[in-house]
Amino acid sequence: MDVLEALIEACDDAANLSTAEERSAAYRKGYSAALRYARICVLDQMASAAMDFTDASHNGDHRPERHRARTLAALRTISQRLSDALHTNPEDDVAAGYRDGILIALDLTEEQERAVQRELSCATLTG
Repeated sequence: MDVLEALIEACDDAANLSTAEERSAAYRKGYSAALRYARICVLDQMASAAMDFTDASHNGDHRPERHRARTLAALRTISQRLSDALHTNPEDDVAAGYRDGILIALDLTEEQERAVQRELSCATLTG
């Protein structure tokens, strides 16, 4: 779950090192809420992956390709949940901050997806 742990750290960094501090308190509230939600999405997938790992270890399934594929599926699930969260209708500072935070989390998630896809491609070429 190194990729998912890296995603949590990236979300934490985005929350701490953002330009949101220059915005209104309502914007910062929405922005922080979005990054907390992104972190929750990642933690949900980590918990699910831990259960999958337990099931796979009982079946003797330890292949790295399968692990990468599961990680990619988890990242896609996170991306979908974050995309669904973008559909907030209110037009206030809280909603604007929330949308901006979700967009940053989506960018970070997509970056991790691309990295895992590269690993899968390399494994396929060398395997």
